[in-house]
Amino acid sequence: MPPDPLPLIARETSLGRLPRDADLYSLVAAPGGRWACAVRRVDKVVCVVDGRASAEYDGIGQGSPAFSPDGRRCACVVRRGREVRILADGAEGPAWDGVLAGGLCFDLAGRLAYWALRDGRAHLVVDGAPGPAYDPGLGFGRIAFGPAGTPIAWVITRGEKTFVVVDGAEDPETDGVGAASPMISPDGRVGYTAWRGEKQVVVIAGVESREWDAVAAGMPVLGPAGRWAYGARLGERWFFVGDGFELATDPVIDLAFSPNGATLARAVRTAGGIRVSIGDEVGPEVEALGRGLVFSPDSRRLAYAAVRGGRDLVVVDGVAGPEYDGVGEGGPVFSPDGRHVAFTAWREGKPLLVVDGREAGPWDLLPRGSHPTFDGPGALHFTALRGEEVLRVDVRIEGPFL
Repeated sequence: MPPDPLPLIARETSLGRLPRDADLYSLVAAPGGRWACAVRRVDKVVCVVDGRASAEYDGIGQGSPAFSPDGRRCACVVRRGREVRILADGAEGPAWDGVLAGGLCFDLAGRLAYWALRDGRAHLVVDGAPGPAYDPGLGFGRIAFGPAGTPIAWVITRGEKTFVVVDGAEDPETDGVGAASPMISPDGRVGYTAWRGEKQVVVIAGVESREWDAVAAGMPVLGPAGRWAYGARLGERWFFVGDGFELATDPVIDLAFSPNGATLARAVRTAGGIRVSIGDEVGPEVEALGRGLVFSPDSRRLAYAAVRGGRDLVVVDGVAGPEYDGVGEGGPVFSPDGRHVAFTAWREGKPLLVVDGREAGPWDLLPRGSHPTFDGPGALHFTALRGEEVLRVDVRIEGPFL
């Protein structure tokens, strides 16, 4: 028999302690071992970032604090009296009358965008620079960033019509857009689902599809090298539609392109549940999917969180793993070389780290946003709590710490 796999080697480093004698909320973590939270003492609120407290404010906005995807930047919506400001990287921005719901949006390069109000008019603010003012009475929707140097898109509603705006230019009016719209591909194409009366269309790079009775939620999916796909229904029949194909299918609930764009994974709902397939390879039947389908960086492997028999698990390369009480919000993550897959999970109310079926932990709590982050092929880190102490947990998958 092969030997049992070596245990994971974890090293804990204290990042500080949570504030005492205060009401704590919005505890969030980011790559690099950074953490932040909002703390209320009596009638004042402070934002604590990496253990350092901000000035006192009268309120902090919903969803604050928030980190950029790489963890380098942190921002909060704060209020003092009637003035609302963005506290970004410890510095206060200009005063606004309000910041609209939906909060703060970072892109992969760390650009920060939000909707702000002044004198009854709304501005889309990007990296502190207000854009043109929109008239009051409009509705404002999702902000979407593309990769660095590519468009920024957003949604506005004027009267009974909704528009997707790309770098300030309005697309043709619609009767509404999907909740996940707009989205931007790795090469900067903008796509979204829109309503035309009771019908739906898919718009990709300004080209509108034919009308459908329904388009699957979260669609279209935009891949690299001009690729795209979505699921849609016409009458009682469902179709799997992409660049160059239109196939009859079971109802599509999720799609994902591999990083090289050569492979497309598809999740469909069957009479018995949900199945994920890549070409002719079909995974196990499950009741529900987690956050999404995840390819390894080399495009050769696929993993996803799922529910089966009321229990959470992760499926890797079509094989269902052990069951847990829950799988972490970030789902599975592959190492840079694609050899290892890691995720957080819960058993009996305590969070664990799972790597290639091996476990480390438990800890007491994981902050929101605490996901395994690989630092190389055989090492990763994440943030956890033990009691009131915030910990950076470094894990070696291969070999000891030096």
